[in-house]
Amino acid sequence: MVSFRLCWQAIPGGRTECQSPTSLELALFRQREQSATFPAIQRWIVAEDGIPARAPPRGADP
Repeated sequence: MVSFRLCWQAIPGGRTECQSPTSLELALFRQREQSATFPAIQRWIVAEDGIPARAPPRGADP
């Protein structure tokens, strides 16, 4: 099974942080949950092989 990480940047071009590997369904749920709570934070999902499941924001570290 492929694992995914939810990654985010609080400030564009700032430090990128990621959660521990999880299933795509849980990563998508966490992404929706964070989007509702902190709408200004940029977030994206990355597969453990390093290929973005969703396109990262401009200027983000892949």
